[in-house]
Amino acid sequence: MKIVILANNDVGLYKFRRELLEELIKENEVYICLPNGEFVKDMVNMGTKFISCELLDRHGTNPFKELKLISFYKRVLKEYTPDIVLTYTIKPNVYGGMACNKYKVPYVANITGLGTAVENEGIMQKITLALYKKGLKSAQKVFFQNKENQDFMLRHNVVSGKYAFSRKWYNKILWTYSVILPLSVIYYGIRYDDITKAELLLLLGVHSIMLLGAFGAFIDDVFLNNNTVKENSASKSYHYNKNNVDMVAEISKELDCTLQFKGFKTIRELKESCSEVPSSNGVYLVLRRNNQQPVFSISSLGGYVKVPNDSPCYSLSYLQEQYVNGTCILYIGKSTNMRSRLRSYMRFGQGKRASHGGGRAIWQMTDVDDFVICWAETLENSRMVEWRMIQAFKLSHEGKRPFANMSD
Repeated sequence: MKIVILANNDVGLYKFRRELLEELIKENEVYICLPNGEFVKDMVNMGTKFISCELLDRHGTNPFKELKLISFYKRVLKEYTPDIVLTYTIKPNVYGGMACNKYKVPYVANITGLGTAVENEGIMQKITLALYKKGLKSAQKVFFQNKENQDFMLRHNVVSGKYAFSRKWYNKILWTYSVILPLSVIYYGIRYDDITKAELLLLLGVHSIMLLGAFGAFIDDVFLNNNTVKENSASKSYHYNKNNVDMVAEISKELDCTLQFKGFKTIRELKESCSEVPSSNGVYLVLRRNNQQPVFSISSLGGYVKVPNDSPCYSLSYLQEQYVNGTCILYIGKSTNMRSRLRSYMRFGQGKRASHGGGRAIWQMTDVDDFVICWAETLENSRMVEWRMIQAFKLSHEGKRPFANMSD
């Protein structure tokens, strides 16, 4: 997978995200886009590739320079065609998010702090929040490093339904300052005479309070979260929702393809409009985010292709036999005009007459409106691309086709 990371300086990325970089470069092609600095060489030596971004001025407010930065991010996306973009700090979050939204590139934003422009009331706060709302509106996930920032952004309707508070960072910070620093204080208190006993006791008292907080968070994570996992494991149904990054990785692995899939729109959204789907040759996938066992219905939401009495239903036993566990891929489709095909698919799913009834098994699943559809344009014969993808899927799943594909 090709990953582009947008950040505003090398120090923060190297000092606080080095472990993440080390993990990402193991199986991915990672590009870092930021102004040059003393730690860039270290990150390049780790295995990342550097994209210089000297247009980024952390404290600049010149609108012409800001527009140039947005234009630069767009050029980066067009040139490097990443599978996903990770953004840190306000300008990469906002302007990088706008660029990703323009080219329908999945991206994940990380908010480490809001800054005075957001926290202090006034015209700058209103402008910055408006920019944040525009930059984050299509993010696959927005991570907050502290609860106060999350609550603030929720109150101002900047994010909704796709945010998370990173407790792991919270615990890491607490443990670092609660365990390592007291030992350092004791060491320097013994070695140097200019630290008084009163100062030493005060510092130890503060860190002891922090240690109690970290211990409470640790108990919460280990016991409460693990109990949830155990309860679900007992019923053999530990549930989770896959994000777009997970699904892109799964698509690449299971279908053995390098196509750039875009969209990732829910069926609920596509029933409203398919205007974002390109009217060109390509393939599309129907994906299911969660790994819960599906619930099938004896009736179907599907319409008909020829006459109203042409039933789109399969038997429940047949659907259960067809379902493939351990994958998010439900259906692989193709068309010389994907917009027209998906419009027809959505019409069929609304019980109307449609020109195409392929992949109709999904309309007997109770959570169908939450399924995600992505698409990829190709210059090849789309039928051949679809066939190769189905063959690759069968190799990964003991000869079984995707759930809703009734033929190769």
